[in-house]
Amino acid sequence: MRASALVLLLRFLGADAPIWEHDVVDLPRAGAGLYARSVCEFLPAHGLLVISSELHRDRDQAWVERTIAGLPDRLANEVEAWVKVLRGEGRRRHPARSYRCIRTTLSTLLSTLATWADNGVVSLREVTEEDVTQAGRVRS
Repeated sequence: MRASALVLLLRFLGADAPIWEHDVVDLPRAGAGLYARSVCEFLPAHGLLVISSELHRDRDQAWVERTIAGLPDRLANEVEAWVKVLRGEGRRRHPARSYRCIRTTLSTLLSTLATWADNGVVSLREVTEEDVTQAGRVRS
């Protein structure tokens, strides 16, 4: 481990209380040769690191959540319910699909959802068989 990174961190933050992982991750911005990874490995072993769950979020999950947030409210709620079902959180328990799988499927459907939203569709319940057929023709 590079002692200079740890020394710098402790000089500014002190060693009286655990250090937030966000502060450690920002180390490389403070100067060349400061490495956060080794410090993040050392501090937890000594009970001195407060782990940030944000920094360990699944990238695909974050993409799915951001994408859903960009949809109109009611449509977003329905797509979010669909994601929960795929994650095994529906009425009937089943193995969860990965966020990577959900991202792939959602990215395929996104242009169709956007088109429907632009055409005034507020809820997936409004989508007709003709809408689905037409979306399939556009994709072919």
